[in-house]
Amino acid sequence: MTVSKSIAHLRLAIVTPRFWPLVGDIPAHLLQLCDSLIALGHEPTVVTPRWQRSWPQQMMIGSLPLVRLRGSVRGGWSTLRWMYSLAGWLREQGGHLDAILVAGLKQEAYVALGTAGRTGITTILLAGEDDLEWQQTATLGARVAARCREACTIVAPTDQVAHMLFREGFANKCVVVIPRTAIVPPVCSAIARDAARTALATANYDLVTANHAQVALAVGRLDAAHRFGDLVRAWRIVTARRAEARLWIVGDGPDREALYQQIGDLDQRFRALLPGTFDCLDELLQASDMLLVPAPHASPPQAMLQALACGLPVVAADGPAIRALISHEESGFIYTPGDIKALAAGVCGLIDRPGTAIAYGSAARAVAQSRAKPADEAQAYIDLIHRQRR
Repeated sequence: MTVSKSIAHLRLAIVTPRFWPLVGDIPAHLLQLCDSLIALGHEPTVVTPRWQRSWPQQMMIGSLPLVRLRGSVRGGWSTLRWMYSLAGWLREQGGHLDAILVAGLKQEAYVALGTAGRTGITTILLAGEDDLEWQQTATLGARVAARCREACTIVAPTDQVAHMLFREGFANKCVVVIPRTAIVPPVCSAIARDAARTALATANYDLVTANHAQVALAVGRLDAAHRFGDLVRAWRIVTARRAEARLWIVGDGPDREALYQQIGDLDQRFRALLPGTFDCLDELLQASDMLLVPAPHASPPQAMLQALACGLPVVAADGPAIRALISHEESGFIYTPGDIKALAAGVCGLIDRPGTAIAYGSAARAVAQSRAKPADEAQAYIDLIHRQRR
């Protein structure tokens, strides 16, 4: 895809329930998107809840303005306060905005679409893979879903998510697929890998690792949906053959204590680590030898897109979003979700055959280089906004 010159400078509100310093797929993707929008000459402002009172209400992340409003999405009064705060901010800023991009089909979408109905601001929703499940189970999910179906434009990150929307009654003409992207960095050398490991070990003792040891990285929210317990079970098989191998499960969430207990019960302490969250994955990817994705996804995790771009082989649970990017035993290893022995075999195969791991990584990087770039993704949003405003 070739980036075309933007027609006009746009002032954009990017509304999201989670952003820096909270980490995850949504914050990582939106931060990259905003950086690309700024590079194209536009003015995005991120609007998000103020989860902690100690966090500043306004700040800059590089060139990106960040506004935090009262409330959070923890539920109850806190969520209602966030919705009221967001509605007030959008009404107040309406005359200064050209468009609103909303991450998710949840409370934020409900508020933004309601405001757009009164102000006429172009509003585009960015669908996530768990949004429809949330609409079916949340207290106000049905009401939110009904309003979301009134949206003129909904962006899906994959064809699979688009088909999920169609099945739930969203109009075909309203759904546009814009794949997520990742920056392709320079090739990581062995020297850069060792330097990244040294830097990480200095910052976090959990990440102290011998340079010769193989490191597998997994990134995501520590909850049942991400199936990180499968990794811990598989790691007992891996370390029975390769005691020096290390597993870094990066993230936080409700299953953290259960995972820590499981690691201890399976005698994997100091072999499987939970180092917490990181707002940037660059050094973690440089320091790792492979990425593990133990749960199927309707859209590829941002960490996986970054790993492919870095030339890391990926061992992943099977699913359409995975097979769209990885060819089994060509650019990675795909196994049936829940098959612990197959997962361990995929990891051990990469450890035992370094040449194969390098070949998979090179093929993965070639896939990333063939895909659209972050600037292309940002321009696709700008073109979409201009079409909707005509």
